[in-house]
Amino acid sequence: MANWTLSSSLHHRNPPPPPPNEEPFSPIIGNTIFIWLDTDEKDYKKFQKCFCEETHVHPKQWLFFNVENVCYEFIKHDVSYPKKVILVTSGRLGQTLIEKLHHCEQLDAVYIYCQRVEAYREFAQYYIKVLGVYSNPVEIFARLKDYLDKKGEGILSSTNSQFFPDTDNTERFSQSYLLWNPWKMNCCTKILPRKGQATIVVKQTSDTPFQLILSNANALNAIHKENTYSIVLMVNKREVTLNVHINGQEHLLGRTDESRHILQLYNNDDKENIYWLSFSKHTSTVMYGIGEIRPQFKILEAHLDEKYIQAISNIAYLHIKINDVYEDFQAISHLEDKIQFLINTSPLLEPNLLVISESQSTLFQNLPFSSYLYPLALTEPCRLLYHNLIHFKLDDDDFPDLIQAIECSIKNPQGWCHQKLIEKANQYGRPNTDITYLRLTLDPFIIEIWPPGHYSPVHNHKNAYGIFRVLHGSILVRLFPALTLNLQYEAPIEYLLKQDQVTWMSPELNQTHQMKNVELSSCCIIVQCYEYDETQVDKNRSEEYFDFIANNHRHIETMKPNFDMKFAVFTEKMKKEWNQRQSL
Repeated sequence: MANWTLSSSLHHRNPPPPPPNEEPFSPIIGNTIFIWLDTDEKDYKKFQKCFCEETHVHPKQWLFFNVENVCYEFIKHDVSYPKKVILVTSGRLGQTLIEKLHHCEQLDAVYIYCQRVEAYREFAQYYIKVLGVYSNPVEIFARLKDYLDKKGEGILSSTNSQFFPDTDNTERFSQSYLLWNPWKMNCCTKILPRKGQATIVVKQTSDTPFQLILSNANALNAIHKENTYSIVLMVNKREVTLNVHINGQEHLLGRTDESRHILQLYNNDDKENIYWLSFSKHTSTVMYGIGEIRPQFKILEAHLDEKYIQAISNIAYLHIKINDVYEDFQAISHLEDKIQFLINTSPLLEPNLLVISESQSTLFQNLPFSSYLYPLALTEPCRLLYHNLIHFKLDDDDFPDLIQAIECSIKNPQGWCHQKLIEKANQYGRPNTDITYLRLTLDPFIIEIWPPGHYSPVHNHKNAYGIFRVLHGSILVRLFPALTLNLQYEAPIEYLLKQDQVTWMSPELNQTHQMKNVELSSCCIIVQCYEYDETQVDKNRSEEYFDFIANNHRHIETMKPNFDMKFAVFTEKMKKEWNQRQSL
């Protein structure tokens, strides 16, 4: 008999009950159907009862099946996208079902509930939608609840839905990729987790030419035959070409030979080069880019002929060639540790940059909906960082003139702020007082003070999660696809962050940026909080650091973050300066 005792941590994380007279979450609102497939209904009834009590998911959202074919017919023919299914299944009944339905868009996630955990984990590794194999229903309960929280649905079940964004908001923030190792699989062909839509990422610590072929043909040597449709990206040291092969005929979609767009030279440092290719049957587009994976950083884009939409929708295979080699793994064995392939099946959307709370929705009602997200859409640890930082207050009841005192200290040649900024003029290379700002600590927060017109170098935080909030004034943020010496040719993403507005950073997005106070007469003060991804931090360096472009624009250098003073000491210093000024 399964143990249904819930841990105290699960109880602690329960959402609040629905407001009075408000119906709980329904399939019409949530577009989610939960299905339990097993021969025995006992565990299902207990699980459904506990889950609905804990999350306020409506019981009518749960369905039970004990016959695989009946379940298959229901999901395949009675559930249409954008409705989605989360499936909990036994291993024996679910194996064939998963194989047949894994490409279906309406199948969102699968949990396997069985006693032969190791056997089915080996099976599950080939299916990205299988999120886990467990023998304990309480563990499935916890994992499913976490999954819904991350998708922004755990709270939807108990809160008025008008306050929450559309379901792609989490996807706009988070980029989750399946790592595929063709060397371990001994195969240069991969079945895509979802037909007709994918983003393929190639990460290199080398400069090896490669090709990505997305096709409805299951073998590379078949892409030139009749009734085939393939998208072919070729990247080498001379050029990048994007082609489409239709029924054996090749058509050029795009080409570039600009040095910053082709295969990048590797300098034997710790910097990896990132290339990506994305296509979607929904938009009939294909995009290629280098660096951060987002539509605004695309290099090539082509619109696919919609008369071939059925063929595009049937693209289900990824074929790769490395250094013009296909399947000869002995010839490319030395590259296994230097090249990674990652696959994502979510739509490639431009991430929303601002984070606003529900209570702020009326304050920022003039913002376009696609420009912001709610804290619920943040993934951990950004969500935790946000809640740590959002209640931070700069005002001090004992010293209400702090901001005015800071402004005076910056302008006064004898002020501590003014002198400290001059002292820091050469920290990024040749002396330049405009590339200076003050950094103060109030653990776990970092407070930065930006004088009028001052700015940072373009820098990269090296796989950090971060939340930034403007406490006073405004700051211009400029985002770049990657940290290179060719940034003068790139068109950055720019946005002005105003007082009380919040933005974010993850290891995949918004990492390479520059900040500037564009105000002419007032300083800007921001508070920020970071957490580094321990799985990606450089093992050769034990401390946090960031890379930046030096003032001469000829070198990329590394710096360990330094701090000018503890915030409490700084406040006392400003109070002393202010009182001395007032006594004159």
